[in-house]
Amino acid sequence: MAPLNGVSSEDVEPVREAREVVLFMHRNHRVSRNIRALWLFDHLNKCVAVEESPANIMAPLNGVSSEDVEPVREAREVVLFMHRNHRVSRNIRALWLFDHLNKCVAVEESPANDDYGREIEIVGVVAKDGEEVRVGEQFKVCSDTVVTYLSKLYRLVFVLDLSPSTVVADETSGCVLHVKLMECLRRCLIGVTRSVNFPGTKRPFLAQLYVSICVYSPFICFDSDPVSLLFYLSKHNVERTIDFVGEKLAVFTSDLCDCMRPHLRRWNRERRRIRREADELIPGTFFRQQSAYPDEEKLETSCHSSPSNECRKVSSCAGASDEGFIQPEWSLVFMLRMGLLGVQMLPENTQSNIIVITDAVCGMPDVNALQQLLTQLRSFTVSCSFIQLQKKNTEEPVFGLVSYPELFHFLAMATFGTYLPDCQCSIRDVSPPAMNAFHRALLCWSFQRALASNEHITNLVKEINPDFADFYIALVLLDFMTAFVEATEIERIQSESE
Repeated sequence: MAPLNGVSSEDVEPVREAREVVLFMHRNHRVSRNIRALWLFDHLNKCVAVEESPANIMAPLNGVSSEDVEPVREAREVVLFMHRNHRVSRNIRALWLFDHLNKCVAVEESPANDDYGREIEIVGVVAKDGEEVRVGEQFKVCSDTVVTYLSKLYRLVFVLDLSPSTVVADETSGCVLHVKLMECLRRCLIGVTRSVNFPGTKRPFLAQLYVSICVYSPFICFDSDPVSLLFYLSKHNVERTIDFVGEKLAVFTSDLCDCMRPHLRRWNRERRRIRREADELIPGTFFRQQSAYPDEEKLETSCHSSPSNECRKVSSCAGASDEGFIQPEWSLVFMLRMGLLGVQMLPENTQSNIIVITDAVCGMPDVNALQQLLTQLRSFTVSCSFIQLQKKNTEEPVFGLVSYPELFHFLAMATFGTYLPDCQCSIRDVSPPAMNAFHRALLCWSFQRALASNEHITNLVKEINPDFADFYIALVLLDFMTAFVEATEIERIQSESE
């Protein structure tokens, strides 16, 4: 019990208790909550002292004083490249975003053979002020910075909607609506195969595309092959591919017309019979309207006086399943299922996207079937994008011929896809080598895409009801953003616990 170092216990000062201990975590190390808790339990009821600060722990960068360092600019967009030999899941992408939030990043140098070896590499940065990016310059990743993910390999499945609602005259373009299917597909394929530079740099980027093109028709009795082509697409064969697909689509449309001609005759006879029976119930000529088509009156007379009386053979209770076509409520679900099957037939370990070119006219889909389909799409990491053929609804549409852009916009946001109407506000002309609208929609992937509003839908709602448009922008998007941030925070916590 001798005194330590020859000093008596009376000469030792009592140890004071600490009300607060401040720790510094180094920026080059990721200190999780488990490590922080471990430090606390290891030093509980023990003595600690303030450590001397090393010369480099809080020293200015590169030996330059804080007064001489230029202020770090904020990044409006950070472009990341995902290596094709690694499967980068959504959790890994979200982890990179949270790890680099409020930190500085710089564009990494490209290797000589353009072979990106790591999982994720920074290949482009766009400053908020719009000025040119200098080599090796540091940029701060803020909460409103858009983080865009690019890959080398993509699989794109195009589904062309050839339902009866597309075989109508479009007064804005002066043609039948289904003719614009091929025109829209051509613009999309040519736009996505153009060589571009990574945003903020002069480094070229050219993706490898595996493409499948399917044609949807609701008529079950039509037994033609709905898959037109499976191919590898590049800027060298895009013109030949478009010509071949155009020939296949023309043959498909012609065969569909020949197959549906007898069914259309039977439906027209049934329609005339029902109208004639309704007219017979009205006494005299009260509320009766003379047909504006003389040929139709001749057909009614011949059909009524025919010995076989074929009109009476058609049952008035024949449903959609008896006639052999898919009901409008299931058209959207069948198109997405067709696209999902097309994705599974293409090479794996690639970015997947289903692009539906449609007029956005459909019945309200079944809730359970749509929820199950969305779950499959999110589990397979498949994005759904929609390209609408017409800019807006016609002035005097027939009953039921009304598009539902908000439904398609919701499906695109739920799967991190894009809704593109055929409008200048969505498809702007961009001079190369900058990314055009199709590059942004089909090749770029981003978490913030689900939080972005659509200018076309906003303008459309403002034309109908400006008060509702303000409510839609102020509340709906705010609630969706809050829910998205909470969901991503939960995913981050789960990944840390694992």
